[in-house]
Order: sequence, then structure tokens, then C-alpha cells
Amino acid sequence: MNLVPLDLVTPDRTVYEGPMHLLVARIGDGEIGIMPGHSPLVSPVKPGVVKVTNEEGSMYFAVSGGFIDVLTDHVTVLADTAERGDEVDIERAKSALEKAERRLSESQLESSEREELQRAATRAKNRLQAAQLSGR
Repeated sequence: MNLVPLDLVTPDRTVYEGPMHLLVARIGDGEIGIMPGHSPLVSPVKPGVVKVTNEEGSMYFAVSGGFIDVLTDHVTVLADTAERGDEVDIERAKSALEKAERRLSESQLESSEREELQRAATRAKNRLQAAQLSGR
């Protein structure tokens, strides 16, 4: 199995640093798969779940957006926030989702507040999906 180094980092910490055979992330209107030897690329990453596969299996990360920088011999994901699926506090994510959905049901919200609540709901859903995909 061909491997390439991957760094998945946020402004606060390195979330993953190690080899990868395949990375799948949301960009543009769809998903992209990155494997060793991929053509160089820089692209925004949309909020969602990033899948990383190496010789040990697959890992899932909830990311809230950022950028991916692909070189032929190294991949870097610079995420606004990122969390390993097996580290997600499920109760906290469920609570955040319920709170955001409850507030979104209110009819008198300013558009900026509605957008922030929608982002919070999306973050919580992504965290829960990454946890579920990680077997939790």
C-alpha cells in the first residue's frame, strides 16, 4: 500500500499526523479522493466528515471547513476546527444540535443569527456522523 504523510491541523492543535493511503473530503459541490501521487491541488474544504485510510484502517474527522494543500509527496488539511470521531463527546454534540434546532424553530431571528445557528447545527451533525462512522 502506497502511503503519503498527512497533517490535519487546526489553529489550536495537530489533530492527526501520520501516513495515509486515501483521504476523502467535501470540496466544491462534491467529494474528492486524494491518494499518493495525486496532482498538486489547493482547495477549500467544506464542513463535513473527512475520511482518512491507512494501513491500520479508516479514521473519521468532523471538520468545520478549511483548506487542503496536496503535493505529490505530502497532504495538509488546515481546518478551522477538527475532531476525531472516536473523541467526540456524543452527549455534548446531541445537546448542541437540540439547542440549535430549538432556536431555529423560533420565527423571529435575524438572518445572521439564523445562519450562525445553522452552522452550529451542521457542526453538531458532522460530529455525530464522525462518531457513528468511528463505531461509537
